Amino acid sequence: MTVATTSGNGFTATGGGTVEVLGAGNALASTTGTALFMDGVVVGNNGMTFDSVSADGAANGVNLNNVTGGQISIGANGSAFGDG
Repeated sequence: MTVATTSGNGFTATGGGTVEVLGAGNALASTTGTALFMDGVVVGNNGMTFDSVSADGAANGVNLNNVTGGQISIGANGSAFGDG
């Protein structure tokens, strides 16, 4: 999955439910919006993997609120947020 936008959020998940993003080549990019915005969701056991997440000019590149569950890995070295 590749998401690129010049305005607005790249990937948004809110209001409950379970989210997983698997495989290689996943990338998010936004100019004025948050590249990855999640609020009130659960990351599934398989987690979320992104090769890159970027926001040029946005206040926040990544915004996670009330997110529980598995890992979110960003980058070639797999820097992870959260441990379940």
